[in-house]
Amino acid sequence: MRKALKFFLIIALAQACTPFDFGVEHLLRAEVMGQGKSRESSAPAAGDSTSTPAPTIILDTIIYASVVEVPDSYEWARDSSYGAVKARLHFYRDDIEVFSADAGYGKDIGILPESHHLIGEHLYTEACVGKETVICMDGKPSFRWEGNEALKGILPLEDGLISLGIDRNSGKTVLRKDGVPLLNYNFDFILGDFSIPSYGKCGAIYTDGSHFYFHASAKDTFYMVEEGTMSEASLPDHYARIYDMRRIDGKTCILYRIGSGNSIIKYDGKSRLLSGNSYIADGCILASEDGPFCIGTASTGNAIMLGLDAGKYASYPVETHRLYIDGDSVIYPKGISGEERILTYACGQNLGGTLYMGISRTTGKPYIAKNGKAMYTFDVNGYITAIEVIVNQTIL
Repeated sequence: MRKALKFFLIIALAQACTPFDFGVEHLLRAEVMGQGKSRESSAPAAGDSTSTPAPTIILDTIIYASVVEVPDSYEWARDSSYGAVKARLHFYRDDIEVFSADAGYGKDIGILPESHHLIGEHLYTEACVGKETVICMDGKPSFRWEGNEALKGILPLEDGLISLGIDRNSGKTVLRKDGVPLLNYNFDFILGDFSIPSYGKCGAIYTDGSHFYFHASAKDTFYMVEEGTMSEASLPDHYARIYDMRRIDGKTCILYRIGSGNSIIKYDGKSRLLSGNSYIADGCILASEDGPFCIGTASTGNAIMLGLDAGKYASYPVETHRLYIDGDSVIYPKGISGEERILTYACGQNLGGTLYMGISRTTGKPYIAKNGKAMYTFDVNGYITAIEVIVNQTIL
């Protein structure tokens, strides 16, 4: 764990190479995904006395953030103690602290940014303590089991918490509900993780309808796991690599590569060949009101978005993992530079075309930004690990 923190921070520093600018003028929307749809409610036409007055809608935007604090004299970006530093986890609602708890090596709460999962109004953390894995919710231990697991997915449900982990010793994948194993299998590879836009906060686990799923491969066979039950996935007759698969409205969508270059997205009897400038070297599938689409890295190095129809195409001059997507809105920060850091994908969120980011500084206080402008700063020496933006609507 000590080495892991330093490795993560080195990677984050190495990627900080371009000017950081995520102002409104840099917002891009995919023309293909139904641009122009409005989220605003309609109002009566001027002068129309017969119209029923539109209700008053009050929107309350709340920003939750998880922040790790270390001693004032400690340079967290250098991490000279290899993670073995006295630390404290703070959880904020806007700029008001909700709770704080001891964290760090040997504690029930880890300080690795990727071990913090902020979903809705709750913060879930994972840590390996001795020979156990500990899952905490809002700073308090919820589940504990033998073995050291690294989570690939976590999904809160009304009747329990689903987790998907890989045992660090045996390499086996374990699907659990409230810490109790539902499935234990030696998969070679799991599709999806916390850094991919189509999976995001819940990692490799997702829901379609009332069921939860994940997909994995073992010995060249791909499986769909539904509610803990494995079934062999139906695959194309010829493929070189499976990039992603996902259940959408009860049907399976597959994104795969054929031969040495061209790729295909296939869903519900329709398919599209991705070739030329549309060729992708990796990719993932997302669902939308207009049907499934994929995003991936093109041969040009740009991130591209394509739907099943030939006319649906958009390109972005950044890597795929920098895209923040909400419905038909696609936003990306142009980069980071100097002392500012975006430590994980969970430190950003696109909400209806507005980009919120949790920015950490190597020589200053971390802060929350909205479309590139600072909103408020947390008075700690440390870093932001995740944010969640929620809008509550009141109709008067």
